[in-house]
Amino acid sequence: MDHTTVISKTSCIREVVRQRTTHVSVVIPLLTMHFMFVVSGPLYAASHGETEKLFFSGDYHRCEEIARQEVERGVWNEQWPHLLIDCLMVQGRYEEAATVFENAMQRYSNRIALRMRGFEIYRMLGQPKQSNGNLEQVYQLVSQAPWRYSSSRDQVTLGRFFALQGEDAREILDLIYDRVRKRNERYTDVYIATAELALEKHDYQMAAENLETAAQLEEENPYIFYLQARAWLPSDDERGNQALSRALKLNPNHIPSLLLQVDYLIDAERYEKAEEILERVLTINPFHPEAWAYHAVIAHLEGHYEGESVLRSVAMSTWKTNHRVDHLIGRKLSQKYRFAEGAAYQRRSLVLKNDYTPARFQLAQDLLRLGDEKEGWNLAKEVQAQDGYNVVAFNLMALKDELDRYRTLTEDGFIVRMEAREAAIYGKDVIRLLRRARDTLNAKYELSLEDAPVIVEIFPRQQDFAIRTFGLPGGAGYLGVCFGRVITANSPASQGKSPANWQSVLWHEYCHVVTLSKTNNRMPRWLSEGISVYEERLANPAWGQR
Repeated sequence: MDHTTVISKTSCIREVVRQRTTHVSVVIPLLTMHFMFVVSGPLYAASHGETEKLFFSGDYHRCEEIARQEVERGVWNEQWPHLLIDCLMVQGRYEEAATVFENAMQRYSNRIALRMRGFEIYRMLGQPKQSNGNLEQVYQLVSQAPWRYSSSRDQVTLGRFFALQGEDAREILDLIYDRVRKRNERYTDVYIATAELALEKHDYQMAAENLETAAQLEEENPYIFYLQARAWLPSDDERGNQALSRALKLNPNHIPSLLLQVDYLIDAERYEKAEEILERVLTINPFHPEAWAYHAVIAHLEGHYEGESVLRSVAMSTWKTNHRVDHLIGRKLSQKYRFAEGAAYQRRSLVLKNDYTPARFQLAQDLLRLGDEKEGWNLAKEVQAQDGYNVVAFNLMALKDELDRYRTLTEDGFIVRMEAREAAIYGKDVIRLLRRARDTLNAKYELSLEDAPVIVEIFPRQQDFAIRTFGLPGGAGYLGVCFGRVITANSPASQGKSPANWQSVLWHEYCHVVTLSKTNNRMPRWLSEGISVYEERLANPAWGQR
């Protein structure tokens, strides 16, 4: 059964989930009693909870040793093969994990949480038939006996299954996660699953609220604090870094947290330190695709393009259709203002998985920043229609409605969009200033920009500027941003009682147009920034910063 068939059936399961609520109150106690009798049979040598703490702390070898011992002893508790699989997967030993999974299936063939692990294992092994076969089994098992899967654990597993299929995120929250939380408010994984889904949709507030509760329930789980870091870093560096530090204090070998460090080190152009941490990750898991993808990003940024290609191939060596690798490389290149290269990577990702929403939306943003507005807005509209809970897509399309009401001034190679009242007051002055900046700076830097217009959007509300520029409200310290041929700027009206000089801002940003175009966006941001400030002060000594 192929992947598309599985997707088409998820709506049927959704109805099953709705219907099963009538007898949940009866089924849950019976299931709980059943598992108590099964698991508490013969005494076993190790405690699963204590052994799991070894995994949380990063002692994967010791955790593996104990979990394997309990699995081989034949203890009837499916959490032991789960834990053993976790240990093997984190070390990149996917073939061994597959063997443990197949053996576990002989005993626990109707466990959907294990089936989901099978999906992950065979995906990493590059075996789509077996991987998708396990998703199909989840569908078959639940549709045949929905009453069997009413436990909190199984319901959260079903929520993740639906999310994987691209089902409506709000329905997953309302029909599954909220109901699990109401009847079992101390079940940690429901808060984690809710936060995972919220982070995927850029709903950082919901993620942070759920992770606050999860952290109180499970203080030793570094994954919770890693997710907390992701929830806070976009808006509060201090709280985000505190959470990341706590995750790494609990587990210095926590790969997601180490890779999050790498992500921000690349942003800071601290490539040597980033590569040190990547080497740590690869000593734990020599095949980790994201680690190799980050290596490819650094190779590109340092101009080693052949090495970049090789590193990308290594990242996809076990799972050759891993669409996430190209998406990650492209996203990081776009964050470095390499929008054309980033867009090319998103297109490669979409060749491997044409419905991968993160790649589709990243491509939309890249195209808008490249000035390819028609395709960019069309893609953003499609993503928002398919994924109504995606906060960034919703914000962007709401802004599109606002932009459509702006006045557009098209003259002499410039497209300027402004709020109608402001355009009437100083729109012509904007065109005159941009023309003067072009005549001065293009001649000085020997640049011709005749092949495409320069787009300038000036926003009277800071929030609109932030959404157009960053996708989310924020960025209060920015007066303007240049992506290459596209400039976004705050108008004086957005800045309250102490507005900046809009002429200085636009001269500064147009200088970025020149330096970024001259170098195909391949220059250090600090150098482009320095040149813009220098040119501001040459144009007018009262402008710029000393």
